Amino acid sequence: MRQKIIDAIVAILTEEYPDCPVYTERVEQGLKTPCFFAYQIGATIRRQIGKRISEKYSFAVQYLPASEEPRAECAEVEETLYCLLEDVTADGDVLHSDDITSETTDEVLTVYPSYSFFTREQEAAGDLMTDYRIEGDVS
Repeated sequence: MRQKIIDAIVAILTEEYPDCPVYTERVEQGLKTPCFFAYQIGATIRRQIGKRISEKYSFAVQYLPASEEPRAECAEVEETLYCLLEDVTADGDVLHSDDITSETTDEVLTVYPSYSFFTREQEAAGDLMTDYRIEGDVS
């Protein structure tokens, strides 16, 4: 599911900023600004009652500006990203962000959205009961 969330974030960024490349891996050479980086930074998976599993994934979306006024550009993009990342659709499910925080450091904006949801433990594929027999006695 985490890769599907990354794919959804990349699709949202690409739609809103079609002229900005979105990278999900390190770029050694040829980095073109302005651009985005999107990647997962953490996960928490907890077993709940029964077969329910609580999953929480945290991500980072970084924006590298290209203008002469990078702080103003980062502030403008920050407002837009809060709205864009509030809800993402991954694998047909709409995920609402639990928490979105951000910071601008060294003229690079980083926005941290996190998404939580429940899943069910998958049944192990094994031999299914095909025959049964009931015996009883009435006294």
